[in-house]
Amino acid sequence: MTMKHLAVGDLGTSGIKIGLVNEKGEVVESIYFPTRYSAKGLGRIVQQSDDFVEGILKGIRLLFEKSRIAPNNIVALALSGQMGGIIGVDKEFRNLTGLDMGLDLHSERYNRFFQEKYANFVNTKSCGSPRNFPKILWWKHERPEVYKKVARFVTLNGYVVGRLAGMRADKAFIDYTTLSFFGNEEMEKKQWSEEVTRDLGIDLTKLPQIVEPWQVVGKVSPESASSCGLLSGTPIVAGLGDQPAGFLGGGLNIPGMLADVAGSSTILSLFVDKPVRQKENPTVMYMIAAQPSGYHAFTYINGGGTTIHWFIDTFLSDQEGTSESQLQWITKKSARVPPGSEGLLFLPYFGGQQCPYNPSVRGAFIGLSWWHKKEHLFRSILESIAYDYALGLEALRATFPRYPYKQIFAMGGGARNELWNHIKANVLGLPYIPIDDYKFPLLGCAIVAGYGIGLFSKIAPLKRKDDLFHNSVIQPNASLHHVYKQYCEIYANLLHQPLRSSFQALALLSEEVITNV
Repeated sequence: MTMKHLAVGDLGTSGIKIGLVNEKGEVVESIYFPTRYSAKGLGRIVQQSDDFVEGILKGIRLLFEKSRIAPNNIVALALSGQMGGIIGVDKEFRNLTGLDMGLDLHSERYNRFFQEKYANFVNTKSCGSPRNFPKILWWKHERPEVYKKVARFVTLNGYVVGRLAGMRADKAFIDYTTLSFFGNEEMEKKQWSEEVTRDLGIDLTKLPQIVEPWQVVGKVSPESASSCGLLSGTPIVAGLGDQPAGFLGGGLNIPGMLADVAGSSTILSLFVDKPVRQKENPTVMYMIAAQPSGYHAFTYINGGGTTIHWFIDTFLSDQEGTSESQLQWITKKSARVPPGSEGLLFLPYFGGQQCPYNPSVRGAFIGLSWWHKKEHLFRSILESIAYDYALGLEALRATFPRYPYKQIFAMGGGARNELWNHIKANVLGLPYIPIDDYKFPLLGCAIVAGYGIGLFSKIAPLKRKDDLFHNSVIQPNASLHHVYKQYCEIYANLLHQPLRSSFQALALLSEEVITNV
């Protein structure tokens, strides 16, 4: 009998992953396209939404050429995508706004207003991290002529699916995992808050219908079929947010499992059965898991990983080689710098602090002196993101004390940086397990696609955990953990106290002789 396959894709901030997964849960072929985003002035980060449509069509076509799998063996398509960001479309599903992406800060004053006025709702009813609904408010008040023409606001994967299916706006959808960064959602009910939405003058009909990730939402149109090689009429399943897709595909949806996603945004996540709410100034946010129950409790830095790309583009652009070779060069040099970067700290909040929310906090190097070179600056970036993780881990432990917190699985592009993994293991004092998660979002999409068309009987990993994880464990160094604990304390104080006391503490600590390094 001919093996059935699923076409799947992940629309990330830094790239597009596309693959073919068979009914055994094997990624038989995959391809990756890097994507580009650029800064266009104060607070503006731009990425072209239609590049993702073209990337998916091109990628599927190339997969057919590489795999020699016949189109009639593809039984469904599903995509995961960036959870931050919206696109406004008209009735015919034409793009009116472009991708107003999660990293873009032009609507931040509406975010601040929303979080202040609806603090109780945000902290006790929503997922806790509004990004997208304030963007809709911006379009309503700052570009009313465009807002009036918008029939629906959709997320990136909803837009790409709509284009592939030849959808009209009245069929626009969002799966419930992708609600997590809107702000006007009632998390546990998995629905829009009519009261909050209408109170702010937003027409509910401009929001997409909420569906389950495995719901069949459309079929590949004849036009898309001719471009990519899929059969016209191939079912398209709703799909999910990129992070829930990766967690599902990697088998990380087990209560108590910790995951570090070192991607464009850096996330420390703990899977939990039920949320625990804090009414004031919460540090812990939530994503809705792919299964019918469960949540990813997390802390994050919006654009944390992009600070690494910013450093390379800003400080190493005159050096020969690709950005990847430049990254390897600076990492090697930074490995020779002592822990603590000789009295240097970095604040990675280029997009404002999110956990807890404080939009006035921005990026900074603290403690710079004449002996600091590029390698010190780079190492301080890696270390300071780890310090933020330490604060996040502390908040997770305080909120969910019953879990054992024995180890952390490291995912994302940053998990390939061995120096960074060692730094984070030593800062957090926990064993680090870097895993090759390239295929996880593809497997997550395959699970919901296969379940949606009846190929699979349940929402569960297609592979055993032993088959997914083969990597060695990085054990923390107790003496280095002690050194880093002191830097963590200063880092935490930076966010709460005047700089003068932090400068003094940094100077004293950097003068100490660090042994056993």
